Amino acid sequence: MGLAVAGIAILAAAWQLYSSAVAPAAGRRAAFPSLVDTLDALGGLVVDPSFWPYVGYTMRAWAIALVISVAIAVPLGLWLGLSPAAYRFFRLPLELIRPIPAVVILPLVIVLLGTGLNFQVVLIMQGVVWPVLIQTAYGVHLTHRTLLETARSFGIGRWRVIAFFRFPAAAPLIATSLKIGATVAFAIAVTTEYIGGSFGIGSMLREATVNENIPAAYAITMFTGIAGVVIVLVFAGIERYFARWAPGGES
Repeated sequence: MGLAVAGIAILAAAWQLYSSAVAPAAGRRAAFPSLVDTLDALGGLVVDPSFWPYVGYTMRAWAIALVISVAIAVPLGLWLGLSPAAYRFFRLPLELIRPIPAVVILPLVIVLLGTGLNFQVVLIMQGVVWPVLIQTAYGVHLTHRTLLETARSFGIGRWRVIAFFRFPAAAPLIATSLKIGATVAFAIAVTTEYIGGSFGIGSMLREATVNENIPAAYAITMFTGIAGVVIVLVFAGIERYFARWAPGGES
């Protein structure tokens, strides 16, 4: 913790010193605002009631897309993991589709859906569904055979085996994919707003950039980074909880 605080302090000092070194002549606009000016702009945003609806719209799109992605990816991943033939058949195509960034299909989605909530949700899902689906299938597929043979020896039915053996075995990997997917989803949500013009944090950032309100642009970027860190910490806690289910995990 002490090293982390020291690292932040060094970064803050470097920011302030660099902004002072590259400060423009009097009367000219600064392209790189100081940390003090950025924090002042951030404080103004946080206390501005008109700012929070932007945040709310971004988080709404993020949450909807995340829930739909999990509702689709986890059952499909379970099915793929339970079927060796399906796992072998679909694994390579999924690995080829997964790396396609959401930005690549952004123009097509705008043409089909326009801009708005549906547009955002589809693009966010592109970044979330694949890692969750693949990690779920991988976790279920690699369930230790000793567990399955023990369950069969006690006459435990198929659905109970899935619920009490297969799914818990995959849960740590699912939790890890959710942590990654949640952060990617938030980044895509802001990006779609910035590029596509949907109402939210991204559109507010674009407006600040277009109007050359540099401190506000940096402040919004800083807020986005802080929100991303909070998301990571929340889902890291979930990941640590499910890591206890993994072989060798904490009891």
